[in-house]
Amino acid sequence: MYADVLGRDDLTADSTFVSAGGDSLSYVEVSLRLEDVLGHLPPSWHTTPLRELQPASRRHRRLETSVALRALAILLVVCFHSNALPVVGGAHLLVGVAGFNVARFGLGQSTRRRRLRQLGASAARIAVPTVLIAAGVAVVTGDYGPAAVLQANVVFGPQAFTPSWQLWFVEALLQLLAVVAVVVAAADRLERRWPFAVAMAVVGVGLLSREVLPGGPDGIHTAPAVLWLFGLGWAAARAPDALRKGAVTLALLATVPGSLSDGVREAVVVVGLLALVWLREVPCPRVLRHVAGVLAASSLYVYLTHWQVYPHLEVDHPWLGVLASLAVGVVTWQLVERGVAASAGCLQRRLQPQRRPTAGSARRP
Repeated sequence: MYADVLGRDDLTADSTFVSAGGDSLSYVEVSLRLEDVLGHLPPSWHTTPLRELQPASRRHRRLETSVALRALAILLVVCFHSNALPVVGGAHLLVGVAGFNVARFGLGQSTRRRRLRQLGASAARIAVPTVLIAAGVAVVTGDYGPAAVLQANVVFGPQAFTPSWQLWFVEALLQLLAVVAVVVAAADRLERRWPFAVAMAVVGVGLLSREVLPGGPDGIHTAPAVLWLFGLGWAAARAPDALRKGAVTLALLATVPGSLSDGVREAVVVVGLLALVWLREVPCPRVLRHVAGVLAASSLYVYLTHWQVYPHLEVDHPWLGVLASLAVGVVTWQLVERGVAASAGCLQRRLQPQRRPTAGSARRP
């Protein structure tokens, strides 16, 4: 199952999800399929060697909190934009979840070089489809300019919240991954020795950057403006005990209220990130679990494509706009994943050396 999802043919019984190159984009499918195989999701499954994963005596109907929040957040994003629900805050919650997952997977590698390689691979898996889809929209509709296509609105984007800013979350996420890479390159040993302290230091830097650096047309839609939320998610992943979880909780309650221009947005972020801090899993019926898994796994593509779907339905049929947006995103995700897998398999076969038959084997009938 690991080999199938991660596209690896060199795994051993000592391999782990992290050592095999798993990241925040592939963990959803692996975690759900692993639970189907074992009947439960072990603690720290992503760093547990395959030989130590054992089936449970009974099956649990639970879902990892980060998966549940990712699915809920993208659903809130689409519902708000489609005028189906007046609940804003999904994208900012996703920023915190992204920090949590990057800390778990991107910083779980054994060496600094492997960490940097993993962060670069994750950034490429986000940037390539984003640029291609944005370029397609720019050609067909003209909604996106060069700054949106190249994910550079923070420098070259318009001062008003025009369609050019629609992909702000992805742009911010790519820049936040670059921040993590800088931390790893400059202070890898320090982060390994004091992982929680470094994460909280990022929160502090983020609180400063949101005050002194550009935050987009609304003040809350750029990487400098949301770095502290990313850092809070990072700290949540680095808080193994109640004392440090309590510290993250206090930081959440002290910094989020009054900072995101909307009480509902702030409440969504606070409640979601508190769940991320204190709950490893949440109860979830089997059918809903698979639906949440699909939404979470396809969330990037739902976000990228829904801007071109819901406007045709938001006035008269907002909920139909939600369903159509989710469907287009899921289909796009499937097409991209299958295309990438097929291309990787073809490239791997071409790179494999051709074995020439020996003289003995040529004479053998």
